[in-house]
This record gives sequence, C-alpha cells and structure tokens, in this order.
Amino acid sequence: MAEITKGTRITVYSALALILMAAACGAPPVPLELWPSSQRNGQFQLVELDDGRIVFTGDDGIRAVDPNSPDYYVENIFSPGATDFNPRRLDVLPDQRAIASTVEFSIIWNPNEPNQLDTTTLDSTYVTIEKLSDDRFIGTKNIGYYDDGEPKSMLQTVEVDNLDNPTETGITLGGFHGFRALSDGRIAATHGNPDGSNFQIWDLENPTAPVTELPEDHTISFVDILAVLEDDRIVTITPDSKIHIWDPKDLEGPLFELDPQSDVLNVPVAELPDGRLLTGNSDSNILLWDPETSTTPIAIIEIYDHIDFQFIEDIIVLNDGRIASITNIGNLRVWNLDDHI
Repeated sequence: MAEITKGTRITVYSALALILMAAACGAPPVPLELWPSSQRNGQFQLVELDDGRIVFTGDDGIRAVDPNSPDYYVENIFSPGATDFNPRRLDVLPDQRAIASTVEFSIIWNPNEPNQLDTTTLDSTYVTIEKLSDDRFIGTKNIGYYDDGEPKSMLQTVEVDNLDNPTETGITLGGFHGFRALSDGRIAATHGNPDGSNFQIWDLENPTAPVTELPEDHTISFVDILAVLEDDRIVTITPDSKIHIWDPKDLEGPLFELDPQSDVLNVPVAELPDGRLLTGNSDSNILLWDPETSTTPIAIIEIYDHIDFQFIEDIIVLNDGRIASITNIGNLRVWNLDDHI
C-alpha cells in the first residue's frame, strides 16, 4: 500500500464491513488498522494526547491520528527526508506538546501550533531523553573514552524550553546505557554491553555514588530498562528471555520472574489499570500477564498476522481503555482487550 501523505484520509468502509461480519458470526471484532504497514523496519513508538489523538514515530518521521474520527485523518508532523529518523524516545509534556529525541537532535511539536517545530541539535551519543517528575528532562553527552576504549557519557538535566543549556549531574555511564526516571526523582540507569548489563539507582541530588545496584549474580539483557510501572517497580529482561520485576528499594532479587516460553527479541510493556501487564513478543503476538498469580502468560493475543521479521514495537493503554499497538514495520492498530481473551 502506498505511503499516506499529508491531507490523505484512509477509506474504512471495507474495515467496517469486516467488523460487522465478524460481530454477526460471533468472532472477535477486527481491530482498527489506523496506519497500514510501511514495510520499513523502524523504531516505532506511541503516545496519546489528552484530546485522544495518537502521536507515533517511525524511521520516516512523526505522525498523529485520531482513532475516534470517522475518516482517520493522518497528520504528517515531521519528515526527515531520505535520512532515517530512528527516534530513541517519545513523550508528552504537561502542556500537551510532544517531544521526540534521536541520536542527533530533539523535536518538540505543539498540537495547537501544528506548523511550528522546535528542533535542537544534541551533542550526544546513544541519546535517550527521559522526562523527570519535575518536568525537566535528562539526557547524555559523550565526554570521552574509558581506558578500554569504551565511550563514556555524562548524565545531564535540561529544561525542556532551554535544551541548549544542560546541567551536568556528575553521573558517568558507559557508552552502552539506558535510563528511566522514578516518581521520586531518582534515576534507574543501566551500564554494560549488549551481551549483558547491570543497573543502578541514582539520586540526582547526591550523585557521588549509586544508592543501590543489582547484585553481580544478576544481569539484564538489552541496554535499556524495559519499563517503570506506576508504583516504580522496574521491568527488565535477562539474556535467556526471562522478564524480571524489581522493587527499586531492594535489588537483592526480583519480585517476580515471568517466562514468555519463547525467545524474546523486543519487549514493550504496558500496564493495565488492574495491575496486569501486556508485553510484545517477537512472533507478533501480545502476551497478557498477571504477575501476582502466574509466571507464564495468562493469554496470548493474536492481533497481527504472522509475518517474517515482524514484532511488536510498542503498546499503550488509551484513556478510553482500548489498547494501541504498533509493529516494527509500522502497523498501528487499536483494539479492545476483552474482545481477544
């Protein structure tokens, strides 16, 4: 299917017909497909604005779509041209501006002024911008190399409207790193390499040493922490594809170890209001978990066709209770959980 450009609307009569036919047959309703597959492998991410629009990024730019509109109008917010965009993080500010960060620059988009973009060049490598509890952001800057040749980075805080003037925190990480903000302002930061990493909890007000860190007999896979849940519990994955949930006040051992029973390539995490979790899987399925009662998935949800090299890139819970998910080839769908379990 051809790429949708600005001003294009998606015809949905065939989708509506399928939904009505499925309902008549007693089958689960067909999920809304808001953005057809782009057939491009990219880092797609999702956020929801207060007005219900979904903002999503991919390697070919930033777009927004209203899942409640009758024609699913897709706005092109930003297009980088021939250069891959590769956003590292997407977030929404309290004033509803959206901010996306890449390895080279950040972009801030105001939905009330859709034709105006604020861009800032970042002097960084392996950039991930994370929103703090006080609405500052934290990012990294390359400050040199360790004796073994590994790049060395410094954590910096920055005001969102003054991205050109960061403040150094004094916390140094290796070149392979990731970090997430806790609700009390502390930072959970990873350090290591793609074969195995550790993570530490840091207090930005006292950055001389980590508050606590993972014991040496535990390692996590990937260089980033998968998610921080509403109660600040931290979600990671091990090199052998076990999902761990940690209490940041006690890292001696995980609170829960979940077994997807398959090799996991990418693990986006969404927390439901009742405490259950949704995670993406490398086979295009979505897994439903109740960590309090089961170490294995309580449901396997098939929203997508099984296509080679397609996996779930991001999942979010919308304000109206529906789920939005997107794959690494840009297939964005909105669906009701109860229709599929």
